[in-house]
Amino acid sequence: MAVLTLGLGIGANTTIFSLINALLLRPLPYKNPDALVALDLVNGQSLFPWSYPMFDELRRDQRTFESMAGFSTLDVNLTGIETPERLRCELVSASYFPMLGIEATRGRVFRPDEDREPDAHPLALVGHTLWRQKFGGDAGLIGRTIHLNELSYTVVGVLPRGFKGQSGDIEVWVPLTMAPSLSHIPKRLVNAQNFWMRTLARLKPGTSVAQARAEMPVLASEIEKAYPHPSMMSPWKVQATSLVEAKTDPAMRKSLLIMSGAVGFVLLIACVNMANIMMGRAMSRRKEIAVRLAIGASRGALIRQLLIESVILGLLGGIAGFFIADHAIDLSIALRPEASEGFWAGFARSLQSESILMDAPVVAFNVALSILAGVLFGLLPAFESTRLDLNQALKDVTGGWSARLRSLRRLHSRSALIAGEMALALVLLAGAGLMLESFARMLRTNVGAATDHVLTASVDLRPENTRPQPRCGLMSSC
Repeated sequence: MAVLTLGLGIGANTTIFSLINALLLRPLPYKNPDALVALDLVNGQSLFPWSYPMFDELRRDQRTFESMAGFSTLDVNLTGIETPERLRCELVSASYFPMLGIEATRGRVFRPDEDREPDAHPLALVGHTLWRQKFGGDAGLIGRTIHLNELSYTVVGVLPRGFKGQSGDIEVWVPLTMAPSLSHIPKRLVNAQNFWMRTLARLKPGTSVAQARAEMPVLASEIEKAYPHPSMMSPWKVQATSLVEAKTDPAMRKSLLIMSGAVGFVLLIACVNMANIMMGRAMSRRKEIAVRLAIGASRGALIRQLLIESVILGLLGGIAGFFIADHAIDLSIALRPEASEGFWAGFARSLQSESILMDAPVVAFNVALSILAGVLFGLLPAFESTRLDLNQALKDVTGGWSARLRSLRRLHSRSALIAGEMALALVLLAGAGLMLESFARMLRTNVGAATDHVLTASVDLRPENTRPQPRCGLMSSC
């Protein structure tokens, strides 16, 4: 019962820590990630993607960054295989992979000369998962042709296992300059008011993010001169944000910290419960402890022995908690709402089975928490059980009513523990009840339309089946 109680408390904390480690603490899987910066185009209070001409102007004028890369995501159809596949594709400039420190495990990445002329280099890189699942890990895939949106692309490389691009779900990459044909938007690279791409940059050695931000007004003024803002909008600004910060959603951080507080309460309740059990066990060992003290054992040695026993219990609970956490992580991933796929794809630290691992930091946290829990619930019983009147304790050989009455007088510590445990449980249950009530109210919110048995779907038609747009405006697809 002790191991199960501790296993639930430690397992819940290990589960939440594994999520925090994967989504908030683990460094981004790139070379020197602290030097990477996300650059956003700002107008008023709104963040805009970049148009290609503006990105090109930014790339020419900047002096703070060692390198700069643009990228954009697009859904494409992979055909020419046994079963057509809908994939997430990333269009990237040639500097994208060297800047992130990503190298192909087979073949090569894009070269700088393949990032200059529009639609001149129909090349592709495939992800490791796609390579294994759809092409059987065939080393001969390099140099072969695949079809994306019915266009032929030559595969030049396979990227490392685990690399999923900036959105966390990319399976294939093509040069940024292939955007006109792949997206069927001929003016994609020349229309300055077609905002569709994101920008990353790497700081020069010795340059801080604060220094980069100081240069942004100058860059914004150059962009404003080259491509003035539309009359109904404010002048352009450029915002520089550390990539680590840009990839961490504030709402996600807050939610995980709240959850860590809640499971911390669960562990604290488990520790108080265990302390109560240990106090009861210590009362039954009063004669044994009295004999040890009488024959010369020091109180400190007995406290150490009792603490070692409780720490061993804690470690056994930690082992049980490890297995509980392993299954709880799978459950948390399975419970991720399908409708939020686009939200999760917006962050590299996505809630995916391959990114949330029981790795060394999680195991170390589990062991440290087990030891801490063992000390926490064992300390008070150890002190209480070694604080004895030896004469009285040695006389109580057979127990009897007198011994029981004296034991009752020593229940004040256990009573305090029980009261504390009930108080913690009440706080936790009240918080959970409020959360569930809030969630139920959100589900009952009237959105103004019937939503039962209603599905949504997205259909991409081929360009020959669609009519052209009558005009090209801001944020249009011209």
